[in-house]
Amino acid sequence: MRHVAALNFAIFLILFTSIGSTAAVVELADQQAPIPVKDYTFFYEDTSSNLQIEEIIALDKSDAFQSIAAPSINFGFKDHTYWLKIPVRNTSDQATDWIIDLGHMRMVDYGAYLHSGTTTQKLAEVVGSDPISARQIEHRLLLASFTLLPQQTATLYVKYHSYGNTYVKPVLSPPSVFYLNDAFDAMALNLIFGAIALLVIYFLILAIILRSDAYLAYTVFLLIGLIHLFHQAGFTSFFVWPETQKWNAAANFIGFPGIIAAAIFAQRFLDLRNTDKPFYHASQLIVVMALASTVWCIVERPPFVSHVGYGLSGLITIVNFIATVRAYRRGFKAARFAILGWGGLLLIACYTTLSLWGLVPAVSHGHWMHAIGLITESFFFSISLADRVAEMRQSRDKIQKDLIASLEIQAATSKAAARDAIEKSAAMAESVAKGRALSAVGHDVRQPLHALRLYAQGIKNKSTSKHTHDGLQQMEKAISSLEELLNSALDSSTPESNGDFLVEERFSAERVMSALRLVFAPAAEEKGLDLKICTSTQVLYSDWAVVLRIMNNLVSNAVRYTDKGKILIGCRRRGNSIAFQVLDTGCGIPEGLLETVFDPYNQLSPDELNKQGHGLGLAIVKHLADRIEAEVTIKSTPGKGTCAELLIPTGFPVADDKYTNTQGEHLLANFHALIIDDDQLSLQQLEKQLTSFGMNTVSGTTLTDCLDKLSGSDWVPDILICDLHLANASSGVDTIIKTRKHFEQNTPAFVVTFDRNKSVHEQVQANPNTWLIYKPVDTSILKSQLIKKALPHFEKTAKPH
Repeated sequence: MRHVAALNFAIFLILFTSIGSTAAVVELADQQAPIPVKDYTFFYEDTSSNLQIEEIIALDKSDAFQSIAAPSINFGFKDHTYWLKIPVRNTSDQATDWIIDLGHMRMVDYGAYLHSGTTTQKLAEVVGSDPISARQIEHRLLLASFTLLPQQTATLYVKYHSYGNTYVKPVLSPPSVFYLNDAFDAMALNLIFGAIALLVIYFLILAIILRSDAYLAYTVFLLIGLIHLFHQAGFTSFFVWPETQKWNAAANFIGFPGIIAAAIFAQRFLDLRNTDKPFYHASQLIVVMALASTVWCIVERPPFVSHVGYGLSGLITIVNFIATVRAYRRGFKAARFAILGWGGLLLIACYTTLSLWGLVPAVSHGHWMHAIGLITESFFFSISLADRVAEMRQSRDKIQKDLIASLEIQAATSKAAARDAIEKSAAMAESVAKGRALSAVGHDVRQPLHALRLYAQGIKNKSTSKHTHDGLQQMEKAISSLEELLNSALDSSTPESNGDFLVEERFSAERVMSALRLVFAPAAEEKGLDLKICTSTQVLYSDWAVVLRIMNNLVSNAVRYTDKGKILIGCRRRGNSIAFQVLDTGCGIPEGLLETVFDPYNQLSPDELNKQGHGLGLAIVKHLADRIEAEVTIKSTPGKGTCAELLIPTGFPVADDKYTNTQGEHLLANFHALIIDDDQLSLQQLEKQLTSFGMNTVSGTTLTDCLDKLSGSDWVPDILICDLHLANASSGVDTIIKTRKHFEQNTPAFVVTFDRNKSVHEQVQANPNTWLIYKPVDTSILKSQLIKKALPHFEKTAKPH
């Protein structure tokens, strides 16, 4: 028995050794997918940083290389050279080309070698002190390409000497796959750069109009973040200063002013000097430390300056986050979404700092962490700005009412009162002018934001990478939510806007659920709450913005006043209505307060607020629900939780099923559409949408451009699509009237616009056979409108299509 056991053990050792040796080699074939090679990689630490490839091969033969037992290749911050060994084998019957990519761009020295038999081939070498233009690698990433002959076995040796984080993620990729993924990454980065640049312009315009040093400080902070991201992605050293390698340390000089701008923004936005002295002094101390670090970098750049920069950035984020929470608890409502912005930055700053020290696995392309942070915090600060603008509008309206009342009293007393009335009327006119200026800014900002959303859709449709596709889809959702918030805040800033005017449209309940998930998931995760948002296939016909505002309020209360447990958000049909429900496991509302929870100006005392905190702001919810003929009910059990329900009538208009059925879509084929829009990006996207329906199009920025293209042709439009606000203050409605006169027929027309004022709606309705479509123009909505409204016209006129 002992002999049998020994024989079995020997067989097990042979099999185990065989399996282990097979697993230690990366088997390459003619495949089209990247291969992570961490589990096949061995390393050697060269403390002298002087060893050559021949000496490394000799050391490898003496088993000096060690396997990597850690979950990632990260040696922390060490001023040593590291050698990586990766055995590879070509298992195919033909030669294959491969690229080894470390996923890193901030190295001092780098080398890649391929050893097979007695031959060693140098693939690439980089000396860190050389400028980019003098390097062998013509790419912002450190990589090398090589070819394996059929059935060839070889060993890849890669050395690198890092002055920062030593984390790398080596990947072997076929060249076609690598450059395709790299192109999509570059496109996504450019899209992010464009989005942040638009936000910088937007905040700068608001800072000038509102004369606010707080928004000016945030504009500087966002601009510095954009520059820092551009540098971290490797574009500055490759495109801006390829001849001067020493400027690659500029990230440190960029980072410290960003810390100063973040501190000043928080001080001005929260008015810390007057409201929170301790945190104001803490913020000032960090500003002094950042200034001293900047001077330190100019005089002598220490090797651990990155640790100082990340430490100070994490410290100012913590201070700003806590100060914002304290401001919100004092009643500063505009700080509610700023809390989420600083919170997201705090998580990223802590993760980046820990990864720099090697305490947690790092991200190879660190610029993506910075990009996510900038997009996230700018999104939430944009919402805070919308809240601030709304507060300013309310304050303006109150001032106007007070002025009118004062004018009426003074006009009845004396001639002196009349003179005062003239002066105060001028002040009121100035206030109205500022509101109109805000509305104009809104139109200018929303137009490129709309184009940015369309480009994101286009890139997403062409992307074959799931990672890029998912990221662009989340970015598209964030841009859509930002558009809705800007529409709500900026459209209401004009004195002509009608707050009771509803924009009714067909939309899915899932659109509301997706927006709620995007906004509240980070806050729930931060508090440790289990937030579950059920998907829904229900469809409504109501005002999307009003429904979202009501649900935002209800979910905000649930997240804010639930300390532990769960929050469930669901939607279901109930008869001819759609019921949204928000259930939480909070402390509930006492029975004595449920009866008055919707009363105007009903406020709980601080003690009561700490006990349950429900009911605040619900009077506004009740008012919004009445506008869309919906019903809001609150049920609560003290100590167990609360259930808030919004019941909305579906309210679908009567429509001919022949045009709602998708089988009617082919009727759009071969129709002629004339498109006029002074924005080239929107014009191109509209033309792509219509041609995808099988329609023939002629487009231009003016009617004259379109007629010039049709000169000498018998082409006649069947449908007109025109932007409302054209260049040189031209009106899209007037342009449609002129077009109909030119072609001598009452052509069906659609006016597209961001402007949701009641006056615009009435202006379009005053023209027969003309309808309104609101931007952003969704493809499915555009197709549905063409089928439902344009096709019946052609049946009546016997249009031969």
